[in-house]
Amino acid sequence: VSGTIPRSVNEAASLLEDRQVVVMGGTRPGHTTDAVAIRLAVAVAAERCVIATNVSKVHDSDPRVDPEAVAHDRLTHSQLQAIVGPAEHSQAGPSQVVDPMGASAAASADMPLCILDGRDPEAIRVAMEGGDFGGTVVE
Repeated sequence: VSGTIPRSVNEAASLLEDRQVVVMGGTRPGHTTDAVAIRLAVAVAAERCVIATNVSKVHDSDPRVDPEAVAHDRLTHSQLQAIVGPAEHSQAGPSQVVDPMGASAAASADMPLCILDGRDPEAIRVAMEGGDFGGTVVE
């Protein structure tokens, strides 16, 4: 485990050359952990990026507000972008299952996303290993 908290995606990628685990968050105000995680996954040529959130799957609308929200097992990057909205910086606003800027970065790099409930450690483990984790796969 790295004893250094990286301040950039490049620094994290460099630390991963010598260590198995590097822990970081957003790199500066306005950078979400989703976008940073996706950019890091792209930088290190990861097979996938696991996004642990507070819902088990991506829904077409907020399931906390809309009882008719439809959950998705699989989405394309463009379908995810349509759900979360355009990739543009804005003032703090409603929480999305994935940050729109991060979704755009994943689409640009063709980075597969595994979106799951982060309160389920087993789902995280299975997703990291490439198994059927019960969330949403975005490709």
